[in-house]
Amino acid sequence: MSRLILTATRRLASAQREQFEQQQITVGSYVWQTPTILPLSTWLQQVWEDLQHRSLLPAKYLLPPWQEQIIWQDIIRQSNTTQPLLNINYLAELAQQAWQLIKLWRVPIDSKIFHSEQHRCFYRWMLDFQTHCQQQNLQSQAELFPLVLDAIQQQHINLPTEIILLGFDELTPSLEQLQQLVTQQKTKFEWQTPTTQTANRQRVALENQESELLCMARWAKQYVQHNPQHKIACIVPNLTSIRLSIIRTFQQVFADMDAEQVFNISAGSSLASYPVINTALQLLNIEKQIPLETLSNIIRSAFLLGADEEISARAYIDGLLRATGETQTSLGKLLHLLLKLAESETTPYKAPQLTSICSALLNLHPPEQGSASEYSQYFLQRLQVCGWPGERNPNSHEYQAVQRLVNLLKEFAALEHILPQLTFAEAKQYFTALANKTTFQPESTDTPIQILGFLEAAGLNFDAVWVLGLDANTWPSAASANPFIPIQLQREHNLPHSSNQREYHYCKQITARLSTSAQTVIFSHAQQEQDSELKPSPLISHIEPISISELNVSEAPATQLDAATMDLENFIDNTAPPLQKDEKVRGGSSILKQQAACPFRAFAQLRLNAQGFGLQSLGLTAMERGTLVHRILEKLWQKLGDQATLLAYSEQQLEELVTNIVTNVLFGEAQDDESRRSKQLLQLEKTRLVKLTLHWLEQEKQRPAFTVMQEEQRCQYELAGIKFNLQLDRLDKLDNGDYVIIDYKTGKPNISAWFGERPDEPQLPLYAIIDQETQQANAVCFGLVRSDACRFSGVSQHDLQIKGVWQAEKKYKIDWHTIRQQWQTTLTRLAEEFAAGHAEVDPKDNTTCQFCDLQSLCRIA
Repeated sequence: MSRLILTATRRLASAQREQFEQQQITVGSYVWQTPTILPLSTWLQQVWEDLQHRSLLPAKYLLPPWQEQIIWQDIIRQSNTTQPLLNINYLAELAQQAWQLIKLWRVPIDSKIFHSEQHRCFYRWMLDFQTHCQQQNLQSQAELFPLVLDAIQQQHINLPTEIILLGFDELTPSLEQLQQLVTQQKTKFEWQTPTTQTANRQRVALENQESELLCMARWAKQYVQHNPQHKIACIVPNLTSIRLSIIRTFQQVFADMDAEQVFNISAGSSLASYPVINTALQLLNIEKQIPLETLSNIIRSAFLLGADEEISARAYIDGLLRATGETQTSLGKLLHLLLKLAESETTPYKAPQLTSICSALLNLHPPEQGSASEYSQYFLQRLQVCGWPGERNPNSHEYQAVQRLVNLLKEFAALEHILPQLTFAEAKQYFTALANKTTFQPESTDTPIQILGFLEAAGLNFDAVWVLGLDANTWPSAASANPFIPIQLQREHNLPHSSNQREYHYCKQITARLSTSAQTVIFSHAQQEQDSELKPSPLISHIEPISISELNVSEAPATQLDAATMDLENFIDNTAPPLQKDEKVRGGSSILKQQAACPFRAFAQLRLNAQGFGLQSLGLTAMERGTLVHRILEKLWQKLGDQATLLAYSEQQLEELVTNIVTNVLFGEAQDDESRRSKQLLQLEKTRLVKLTLHWLEQEKQRPAFTVMQEEQRCQYELAGIKFNLQLDRLDKLDNGDYVIIDYKTGKPNISAWFGERPDEPQLPLYAIIDQETQQANAVCFGLVRSDACRFSGVSQHDLQIKGVWQAEKKYKIDWHTIRQQWQTTLTRLAEEFAAGHAEVDPKDNTTCQFCDLQSLCRIA
């Protein structure tokens, strides 16, 4: 007697084969006849191939789903019914899904039923798809079942004596017709439902989804430790969408065990999401201009030749690229930088193997047009010259992912069956899309804990089951009918997701199956999602609820639980080695600024030289704009010298002078930067700077008479043993003999930032105490050079008649001498703390960490 067992999933087919073999071993059999156990989709394809081999069906190419979707995309794109803003890929997915539903559920196609515009569009696309497949000898997988049913009816298939269906929660019309046809031919047909078990069912409510995951993981760990031979299932309705959260939670809970030997997640993720594959795709998509973020990922990848050996050099090179502030770069620029480092006698950061990769890529040219198989070979060659996947020993998952990509290149070569010729851009686009759509699940050993979705659990039995996420908003799921099939037609033929009533009955059936799938079954649901209160699903609300304490599983966050069970020793080390006499610290007044903001940040940035990556910008960064303003005003006052000369210029003469200076400074500073500082951007920046400078000069005209004594003057000053290298923006002498120190700012500083125990802007107070020794400076002020407000803001000894500059005694009720003494005391203390190695993590306020680049180092955030 021959028996054919058809399963709903590959997992169930594998489990059935294993179970059958175990039964034979248990009864002492040495030899046995194994029944044919196949997923339904595999059996249909095998029968179709056999019919072709026997010439009972015309020879056709069977379309993989991803190639079929490309055809749907082309048909939709070529139709005159789509708008430019519509997502063609999404429309193709919906159209392909509608086509499969029509075939599997044997829905009659009648043009009279497709009334609305979107339904008529799909009807035309469907006819075009059928015509295209017929002309090109292509076979859609959705049509396999109807073809096999026709062959059975014509008795072209040798049927087994018995066919058993396993793991199907419902029979589609195609399965019902299969039952009818094989029964007519005297083949026994049986639709088996899973073996039911008398279950101890329980329901538990938890605070939120995070608590659900954590408690489920702890319950599974506790259960398997007490029952190591039992099989446990953790079943999640939206498994794919929260897969990463599940992995993170289970790895945390099972940190003291070999996780790969304990639990396995059935839901795969996109092949492209694996780091080793992501690197490969980035290598294949390299073009003349490369986004800096992409090139950065490639350079720092562990899956390239020489990654371990050159790890420090590549990190340094990545930092140099980011420091340019560019958003895009090229392989040519990278090679130029690598060769420059190779020739340098001072830097230890050389990367000969990265240089070799870069050079090889520049010399490897793709065909402008070719077949998919030609591009497949080219892609493989490009990966090989890069030394992908690197020299390190891959783990099991990485090895399997690499093999899957190699096989995927072979599958991609078959694209020539539907697209004979491709451009290089098209080849990259299609292969990247294929890698993103390919679901990859690494093979793993049989584990006691299986994490499954509802469909993967069909037909399987366990010793204990936890079903998560059954709140009223999630289960039963809401109807989501396909928009391309008329809704009345869907409901008439009872298509999946066509109505809320159908979803309710279907979900009720699945819940009943899960309720008897193990001796112990726990249903859980969250009580809250963000600000919304959740109730249990009506399908489990009748089950008696229990508290989490009755399961002996803690609901506390993992960090609290772990800390409570560990003996910890606290050791606080806030002190760095004191500054040595010969130790050079760069930074000028920023030493005091950083020490005041956060002592640890000052130590990390100025002594450890820990720096964040540069910011990428399409135009000039805020820092670059500030530097340009300083340079322009420096050149301008070198030319003018004093207010009298400024006032002597006519408006036209002054505009010409400013325009010439701005042009020379701007284009001189940016002449070597072609990628992001285009001529158009620089021209806009020039217009802005000319207008801004003229606006600033209007403020200068309204001041009392002055002469500019110094511009960008460099000096050195020692405080608490630290030598500060300083650069004074400008020193003015007024006609009354007073001296004013001016610091240009393009941001929004406030003079309150000079005061307090931890001043935010200690630069001008430092200049003031330097001049205190000569009694030269009588005022310090910001020169705010901004398009929205050009003005002065400062403090002075006397009333200088400068708007925004306050006399000290009027503003603060203390004299100028006392203010400078306070600054002397505060800045000296900060300098002494820095020199002594005070480096505690102590941000001044909540805003201190907001723009800090060192959060991963201090870990305060």
